[in-house]
Amino acid sequence: MGCLTYKSATWEGIAMPEYLLELRKEADKLFRLWDAQKDIKNALNEGNEEKAIECLQEALQVEGFTVSYREVLPAINSRLQKYVEFALPHILDLDNTVYVSYALKALDSTMAINFIKSGAKINSHSLGLALKNNDVDVVNLLYEKYPMLFDQPDKGGNSIAHLAISFSKEYNEGVYGIILDNVHSRNSIGDTPLHFAVCVEYKLFSERFSRFVGSNNLNEYMFESKQIENDIWYNLDRLRPDGSLSQRESFSVPIAHLSRLGKIMDLLNLGADPDAENAYGLTPTDITAMHCPYFSEFYNKLVADFHASSHAEL
Repeated sequence: MGCLTYKSATWEGIAMPEYLLELRKEADKLFRLWDAQKDIKNALNEGNEEKAIECLQEALQVEGFTVSYREVLPAINSRLQKYVEFALPHILDLDNTVYVSYALKALDSTMAINFIKSGAKINSHSLGLALKNNDVDVVNLLYEKYPMLFDQPDKGGNSIAHLAISFSKEYNEGVYGIILDNVHSRNSIGDTPLHFAVCVEYKLFSERFSRFVGSNNLNEYMFESKQIENDIWYNLDRLRPDGSLSQRESFSVPIAHLSRLGKIMDLLNLGADPDAENAYGLTPTDITAMHCPYFSEFYNKLVADFHASSHAEL
């Protein structure tokens, strides 16, 4: 079956008031638009790229038809690149951030780059996804076209260096080149990028902890952690003045099996301070001991070896 199977009615020779004739013509146009959208949607759901392109070609001939995210997002999710390339020049709502985000979520770097070059709107979330994917080509393109994104901290005060360290899954020199100017940056609770690098689990904990504590007195709270199989379980407790429990939040964080060695060495080579304290007086060494005890001994040796080699060069 082809596309646009709805056939317009013929009104010739039928006597009716002018206003009613106009209403019927308007209804006919709406049915044709609906038919066009339905056929494209069905073809995309079937994964039939050629038919989807054919239906889109016919739909573009229908008066009032416009290409929006409804006709594109299913193709992005299914990574139908030919269809997206054909649709791209006809998209009228490229000021929507969903295009780049969905392409990055689909791990399609080529599609994301095409959208960015075509003027699709991006935001810090787009950058975060590119970092998470370790997509050097997209990161570099964003840096070229939207350098202001790299100077804007997120809601937690995290700089681009914090995001690069915490988001990316593997060490990649091309991505970490962007952190040069932010190696000493601090977020809203004083963490440096090295605080995040030594223990990926800590970032997840710190976000929950910051939301739980807010601007209250830190002395009113205590937490405990324990490892159960491949997870670290936390209990965050808010205490009453008499020391009794007022509120508890429990959650788990999976132990990260990430390549943190390259991240740590990169930051240390750029001058990151392993003794920098955050707002709670905790250094990266403290963070490792508290949240990643299984990595603590190795980290301490890494820092000691790094300082020894650095001093030997002086």
